[in-house]
Amino acid sequence: MNDPVKDTAPQQPPCDISVVIPLYNKAAEIGRAVRSVLAQTLPPREVIVVDDGSTDGGADVVERMASSVVRLVRQENRGVSAARNRGIAMASGRYVALLDGDDRWQPQYLEQVWRLIARYPDCGAYGTGFMVDTGGRLTVGDTPRTEGIVDFFRESMTRYVLIPSAVTLRRDLVMDVGGFPEGMRMGEDQWLWTVLARRAAVAFTPQPLAVYSRTASNRSAAIFRPESTSHSLYELYDPAAEAMSNEYIARVALGKALVQSAGGDTAAAALLLQPPFAAHSPEGSCTQRPAAASAPRRAFDVQPSGVAAGPKGALMPAEQNKRTPETFRFGGSLFVYLLSPAATMASARVKSSGLSMSVLSIRSVTAT
Repeated sequence: MNDPVKDTAPQQPPCDISVVIPLYNKAAEIGRAVRSVLAQTLPPREVIVVDDGSTDGGADVVERMASSVVRLVRQENRGVSAARNRGIAMASGRYVALLDGDDRWQPQYLEQVWRLIARYPDCGAYGTGFMVDTGGRLTVGDTPRTEGIVDFFRESMTRYVLIPSAVTLRRDLVMDVGGFPEGMRMGEDQWLWTVLARRAAVAFTPQPLAVYSRTASNRSAAIFRPESTSHSLYELYDPAAEAMSNEYIARVALGKALVQSAGGDTAAAALLLQPPFAAHSPEGSCTQRPAAASAPRRAFDVQPSGVAAGPKGALMPAEQNKRTPETFRFGGSLFVYLLSPAATMASARVKSSGLSMSVLSIRSVTAT
């Protein structure tokens, strides 16, 4: 439905939350997303939709909604991180709630987030539970079970704590760290979550208040595209930081390399795992790869021991029924990990937050 919505005055004063929605070729879903915001029991300060060069008329759908609360901004296509950053920079609220153009909120979303902020005012990020819409069926996402301040890195190793459509951020903190890493197409959200969680606490409520659609016409997490960015996950490795945060980002990096290899971009996968990548030598010891490669390597040249090149160069366990711990070096630590039996691109399609889910377990065994 792309019908205009009636612009009615809110029944209560808006909360100090600006909503930012990046838009790229989601004409079939953007109206529903915006309407879910306008239907909130607690209105937002504003809704900023940043059209990132759509070619399907999605921006026109927003314009026709004719709401004084909604602000449409158009820009040339620069990627979702650039669109989010522009919206965050333009926002006037103290907090910014993110919503993807093909997802939606339950009517109490902002009301419950505002309650969470009031209860835990010193946090830098606030997450909620969510449901996954697989087409006629809603399933609750795997998130922490209790409400309160969470150990973000420990919980994120096995559950979803923050995803872009169910997160509200303190705007000044996001601006201070530079926002999302522009040009990064996979792991850009975990990159920002890591930076923020190292600076401030994260609060969470398990109430499933957001709906993530896996049936959208242009689900970016399901589309592999090469990226061009000056940022990397490796830059987040910090020997002075909490060990669990380094383990988390190492897991995301390994998951990202798996997806890149599955998509055919084996050179990018190689670069992601170099210079920190290390493989087993024939004698069983761990040897670190050179700091730089003279030429791009194929997936089987950079794969960990026991991992074979699968379809389209995918990194997969050599023996599907045998889960043998493998190692790779990331920063100053050596990590032991187990891969999922089907560690392919498909295993990382539940948002980019799912990048780490293709890695069953990972832990640091050395620190230098």
